[in-house]
Amino acid sequence: MRNNTRSIEWQHFFPSFYLFTLFLSSIEYIYKKVSHTMYELINIHFSGTDSSIIQISAKNISTNDNFNRFVVPDGGNIPKEVSKLTGLEFHGYTMYQNLIPVKSVSLQKALQDFTSWIPVSAMLVAHNAKFDARASLEKMKMENCFEKIVGFGDSLPMFKTEYPGRSCYKLEALSKDLLPDSYVAHNAEDDVAMLSNLLELIPNFLDKIKITAFTVETVLINNQRLRNKKRNLSSFDKLRNAKILSKCQCENLSGHGINEHHLEVAYTRGGVDAILVLLKGKLTKADSIAANLFTFYSK
Repeated sequence: MRNNTRSIEWQHFFPSFYLFTLFLSSIEYIYKKVSHTMYELINIHFSGTDSSIIQISAKNISTNDNFNRFVVPDGGNIPKEVSKLTGLEFHGYTMYQNLIPVKSVSLQKALQDFTSWIPVSAMLVAHNAKFDARASLEKMKMENCFEKIVGFGDSLPMFKTEYPGRSCYKLEALSKDLLPDSYVAHNAEDDVAMLSNLLELIPNFLDKIKITAFTVETVLINNQRLRNKKRNLSSFDKLRNAKILSKCQCENLSGHGINEHHLEVAYTRGGVDAILVLLKGKLTKADSIAANLFTFYSK
């Protein structure tokens, strides 16, 4: 099924759902297994900017079945600012939650357990999904633990539609205003409960989430483009400085895996026509840009 998701109209396709959202240094999930009308919540805490997963928690709303794994962080370290926020620390070979020792497992083991726990055709729906999908899927891909996931959706635009005119749509702000009796503990399991309560305020939220859905393939392609951009962008400096290409055009070409050397080689081998082959479908006004590049390389 996953290989066909690009052509699926999400409004008519109802996979299993995980709704998740980045909550400062965490990601929270909810899951719905349609065939049994079961709901499950999941939360993943990330340790700092390196996106090292340090906790995965989940709850089945219908059955109250819980899933929780503490994960040994990359390098055996959790940044102090993340520990202060989450209460999770790692010293020696032991993880602590609020100074209480807890059992932790490798990321591979945690993701394997999680993958066994979810069914086929799970959809992950995040608050600001593009960022969360990029971070979480890369980890799952490295451990071959994403085959059951068909796509991602975004709860952020749903909350913006349901509660227009707010100045802030972060989960903690939504919880403070819409759930006045809630307690934001920055704990994965507690975060899941908070997210569940927020979603219960929105009628038919799963139907509304489907409108925002995008596929796993879309995330993987975007991740590859980001890697390409990081690798290739600086090669265009002389063309940017000469005002032959704009910053946006350089970023676009870089994301497609093209660097400045490719353009110069194309000029050498086939002139303006060869340059145009590289630019078409990637830049608007490709003909005029190819002509400018030809002139630049001809000097």
